[in-house]
Amino acid sequence: MPLRVAAEPEPPKPPEKSGLEKQLEAMMKDSGAVMSGASATKDNLKKERRKSKDLEEQLAGMAEASNAWNALEGRRSRRNSKNYEDTDLRTAFEAIDKDKSGTIEENELEQAIREMDPTLSSITVKEMMNFADSDGDGKCVERRAGGG
Repeated sequence: MPLRVAAEPEPPKPPEKSGLEKQLEAMMKDSGAVMSGASATKDNLKKERRKSKDLEEQLAGMAEASNAWNALEGRRSRRNSKNYEDTDLRTAFEAIDKDKSGTIEENELEQAIREMDPTLSSITVKEMMNFADSDGDGKCVERRAGGG
């Protein structure tokens, strides 16, 4: 007699979801998309804040440079200035030229200026150096009477 194998019973089917459960699943999927969009928006806002902060810093630097330039303009005026003798100028030049190289480098000028006004910004010192540096080599040379 042939052997008969009993068929395995089918696994029980999960209970069918109610309409409310289906709506809840759909809402959960939607909320995941909303959360993802919110996270992307948050990241974009951080980038924009960084850009804004960088711009603010650049503007502050530009304002400081502008203020320094305006202050420097006042110093460049010859009105009410004292006329110095060549010996006075030579003495001052030699006092600033610490390494006795015959030129005043930016660091020597800055040190001398800071002794007189420690609140002056580095930008203003650089502008003063550029004003005094006649040939753009980064050094000031003593100008002698008669053009030398």
